[in-house]
Amino acid sequence: MDPERLIEVLKNSWGYSRMLERNAPYIIKREFGPSAAPLRNMVKDMGILTQLAKELDVALPTGKAAERIYALANEKDMASQDITALYLLLEQKQV
Repeated sequence: MDPERLIEVLKNSWGYSRMLERNAPYIIKREFGPSAAPLRNMVKDMGILTQLAKELDVALPTGKAAERIYALANEKDMASQDITALYLLLEQKQV
């Protein structure tokens, strides 16, 4: 499917979101970094979030899964790339 057509459909459906609006152009143009919103910030933030959840004894299965994905991106030297670079891991079937 044509990515631009897919974005157009999503923008006019329940799939629309601010994140779609922000991230779709980066993915379509394959412009992943360096970025003002680098993956290293998400690695840090997800670590704080999952640690706090652990301290409060709150189950956070999707947060833990996200933390693992961000850590994988970090291990692959993607830390300075935009958060949309996670798409590359999906494309390569690594997540």
